Amino acid sequence: MPIDAPLQLGPFTIDGQGHIAPRHPEQRATFSFSWRARALHARLSGGELELEAVAGRVPSTGQAAAGSHERSLILAFLPRLPALLPVEWRAILAPDHRLLMLSIITLSEPPVITDLLAAITRRLIALAPYLDVLEEAGLRPGAAPAGAAGTISV
Repeated sequence: MPIDAPLQLGPFTIDGQGHIAPRHPEQRATFSFSWRARALHARLSGGELELEAVAGRVPSTGQAAAGSHERSLILAFLPRLPALLPVEWRAILAPDHRLLMLSIITLSEPPVITDLLAAITRRLIALAPYLDVLEEAGLRPGAAPAGAAGTISV
């Protein structure tokens, strides 16, 4: 049974050939999803897709002494992280102690939904071993506590 085009999918419109576009062209279309117990946020603008993965949260100094050791290990590892990451990813430690992994994907114009999904999948597969290393260093997945400035609860 054929699907009637255009199809409305969240903030997107998908035409009969699979091209994806923001439903409201004056705004960047955004969506969020979860992968490996981590929140990911994506913003599509033209042929560029910005990905932001919340890799985890560095324990704060106010947490129990057990978190202090993990904090020291993570903070010792973080300066080495940018040199280890694939060139398409960069890491930022946010003020609320979340470690954010950022990547920009250039897509064809107009992008095709299957190309978008394949590109996201490739980026996440490339990021997976680095998340494993961060977990070994003590960084745990999960969002910052609800109510922390500039954070979301997932």
